[in-house]
Amino acid sequence: GDQAHLVTIDAQPHDPGISLAHLGQLMESAGAAYRHVVVLLDSCHSGAAYNWTSSRPLRAGDVHRNLRSVNESRCILAACRPEQVAQEFDGQGLFTSKLVSGLLGGAVNGNGDVTVLGLYDYVSGIFGSEDQMPVFKGDIAGTVILGSGFEPAPGASVDDDEAIQIVSRGRHMLDDYEYLQQRELSNPTHRDLSGLAACAAELETL
Repeated sequence: GDQAHLVTIDAQPHDPGISLAHLGQLMESAGAAYRHVVVLLDSCHSGAAYNWTSSRPLRAGDVHRNLRSVNESRCILAACRPEQVAQEFDGQGLFTSKLVSGLLGGAVNGNGDVTVLGLYDYVSGIFGSEDQMPVFKGDIAGTVILGSGFEPAPGASVDDDEAIQIVSRGRHMLDDYEYLQQRELSNPTHRDLSGLAACAAELETL
């Protein structure tokens, strides 16, 4: 077969690790039982992991095809972009080390919570390098809180009127972007030729 795998440390020629298709199935099953499903992948870029069967590097498309985000409760935090290597220090992944630091309070927000997006912002902000840039992929509904009860992060408070204005602006941005996605991504051919690029360009400005 030509199935893509995440190669584990105990990989063998005919048992390379866990297939991306199987991981996708696990996420699908978990999505039926849990409100939010979060997968953390601290592994080298797709091109660094070889498929034992076909003897070729895994491609970014392998990940996209097998780990699609098909509902709003599923997301993935990955250590790096497809073309990059997940760095290690003293045998430990730097990505996981930063994740643990964030979960222990480094990524806490003004409410004393650590959220998925806050954790991603924290980790990606630490790297801030083209050598390794963590990736967030997927969809979430509302705020996904991974930890709570921390000392709130210091910062300027926002009064109610300002908060309402901020939320209103955010809703307008989301509405505009949702319309853009419907227009650019509904047709598979258009999506692949120019739709994804158009959405990415618009998202960058937001």
